Amino acid sequence: MTNHIVYYRGILGKGDTHVGHKCGLVPEEYHLRSTAKSSQKNLGMPIGASDIQMPLLKCWCSMVDMERYDIAVCLGDSIEGPNKKEHGRGAWTTDTGEQGECAADLYSMIRVQQGQFYCVADSGYHVGPDGDGDWGSNKCRDYRT
Repeated sequence: MTNHIVYYRGILGKGDTHVGHKCGLVPEEYHLRSTAKSSQKNLGMPIGASDIQMPLLKCWCSMVDMERYDIAVCLGDSIEGPNKKEHGRGAWTTDTGEQGECAADLYSMIRVQQGQFYCVADSGYHVGPDGDGDWGSNKCRDYRT
């Protein structure tokens, strides 16, 4: 019997980015797709990282620029969700689809071996009705190709 040993150079595990919350991860500039007109010239209302969010974004960028990972694991709560307890006051949008698109933009920065991006489902509080904002279930498969 032959022993098969697999060595991993880099494994990225991350969780709780809470994209959509005013203190969560957000790109330096992001255009809300929900406000965009059909014209390609109108990108939608811009938002960007605040003074509070910039240090988090800088850490994110240095992490994703560090290397190409063998495996990436998203450990849940990538988006903030509808922000029910605060009635939306803590979020720059309560649209889970918009939050998911923004999270997808951020996750597309991660360089990982083909087919090696895995996700754990988001917790119930951070998904929309019927789990429609579950980034872990709905978006992660896009990064496995």
